[in-house]
Amino acid sequence: MEPPPYLADLPGLQFVSWPDQVDSFWALHADAFRMARNAAFFSNETFRRATEIRGRLVRVVDPVLRPLASGTRLGNRLLSAIETAIPPPASVIQIFRAIKPDIVLISPLVNHLTGVQTDFVKAAEALGIPTALPAFSWDNFSSKGAIHAIPDRIFVWNRCQVDELQQLHGVDPSRISAHGAWRFDDYRHLEPTVERSEFYASHGFNSSSKTILYLGSSPLIAPQEGRFFVKWLKAVRNAADPAVAEANVLVRAHPRNVDAWIDHLAEGMPERVTFQDPEILNLFDQQALHNTIAHVDACIAVNTSAVLEAALQCKPVLTVRSQDTAAGQAETLHYRYLTQVGGGLLYEAPNLTAHLDDLALCLSRPQDAQDARAISFTRAFLDHPDGVSDCTASLLTAIDSTAALSKVPVRPNPLQGALELCLRWLVSSGLLPITPIVNPQANCNPGRIGGRSVPASLRHPSTLPVFRGLWARRFAPIQASLAEVLADKRPPSAFDAVLVEELQPIAAFSHQSLAMRVLAKRCRRLLASRRKETRTEITEAREKLAQTLSWCSKPGGCKFLLERMVPELDEDAARLRASAAEGPERETTTAATRTSGTVRS
Repeated sequence: MEPPPYLADLPGLQFVSWPDQVDSFWALHADAFRMARNAAFFSNETFRRATEIRGRLVRVVDPVLRPLASGTRLGNRLLSAIETAIPPPASVIQIFRAIKPDIVLISPLVNHLTGVQTDFVKAAEALGIPTALPAFSWDNFSSKGAIHAIPDRIFVWNRCQVDELQQLHGVDPSRISAHGAWRFDDYRHLEPTVERSEFYASHGFNSSSKTILYLGSSPLIAPQEGRFFVKWLKAVRNAADPAVAEANVLVRAHPRNVDAWIDHLAEGMPERVTFQDPEILNLFDQQALHNTIAHVDACIAVNTSAVLEAALQCKPVLTVRSQDTAAGQAETLHYRYLTQVGGGLLYEAPNLTAHLDDLALCLSRPQDAQDARAISFTRAFLDHPDGVSDCTASLLTAIDSTAALSKVPVRPNPLQGALELCLRWLVSSGLLPITPIVNPQANCNPGRIGGRSVPASLRHPSTLPVFRGLWARRFAPIQASLAEVLADKRPPSAFDAVLVEELQPIAAFSHQSLAMRVLAKRCRRLLASRRKETRTEITEAREKLAQTLSWCSKPGGCKFLLERMVPELDEDAARLRASAAEGPERETTTAATRTSGTVRS
């Protein structure tokens, strides 16, 4: 396996491809229980104000399990017992046996939509291999859900995270140690590689004006951030202070939340406002972010980890409380750290009027003035608690110490084995109709055919020959719809485009892959002309497709769709393969000249 580009120049790394787990019963069903446990986690009294975030998590919980996800003591105990009973995948255990690691490091481990890394902890425990979790982000333990399998050691940044692990996750203090924000050690030593004049010219800014950097937040924190930004920008342009009203504004969207800005990009940006190209945003490109922050005078944010880099560069960071952003601010635990730790990093205003006053104060400072709040926050939240300058060295020492632990392989007790067998039977028989996770973002109700829950055995790819007629009736409308597109009887819809996108990875392993690629290009081309209005349609189409396929396993559903819905692609695929052998130009010509008569509904 080839290493990703950002790790290609590091020596001594070996990348291993993990086996596909689709044939594993628990690979299909474990995350349903883990999502329920994550939702129950946010029923803790600590999160009593987090109604929006808790609501989002509850919506992705399987309806059958929602009673357990309510946060009751009985529900929590049942979900904990079920997690303990879920065995580690045999394939992961086999790989660990072959590699024979001294220690297994897992990060981030905590994820509100999937718990696959939990299996790594369990597999290591089964072999007696020490495990550790180095915290990568500041909100890993407060906004992502429960830790389903606690490693031997957890390495955190500061006292705040120590308290989170003890109070929210019930972790034994002897397993926790603080080493500072080790991930920023390289960032601390960076210097700008772009001159200020070059930076201003590249964005078309007025060099005599101050510059404000708007740092975008993730979709979980600010799903409607573009709407808030419009209100904020209008207030800035109407500010009484000329330095604020005439300031350059550079917008850096969160790399995973660009969709929140699409409408505003399509309409064009106002004067003296520049939006960084989403294509160049990269979570691993520290130098680009450092250059951006270095040449601005103030940073604005709702609630995002990029404010930590701004603090390290001693820049003032401002925010304003708004109804549009309440879910990502007042309802999150880690936002409080920005307002309290070390006296508070943020210049937090209750409204836009007060915010403009704070902004005018910050912009009135000399160009390279260091912000006192940023310095105090960095010492309390990001630096090593004991003042050690090299956080990474401290972390590596702790890893070596953990690797030397003497451990005994963990074996499941008879009670856990009995519970696991009971759960398998309940799910397979349909008495506990848990929906396998196809798309965690749009997990939905368990599929029903004729009003009855679908047994897990029906959802497995191996049962396709037996239940082919039932599947055909289930997907007949979609089959007819796609046949119309293939026959050029109508242009593709957003749903067609998403469906083809979903099929492509599976088609890559079948003889239809070339034909599916041609169909995908056609969908993208015809939808490109109406990109803006299609954005919402595509989001809805993804949810609709997830609802269509969620009752079956993803491989099973796509296997059926390939075999039954597009059998007429065989002829196209054969011709395309022959064309590909003659050269790419010939393949393109053949694909472009295919006639509607090739495909029959």
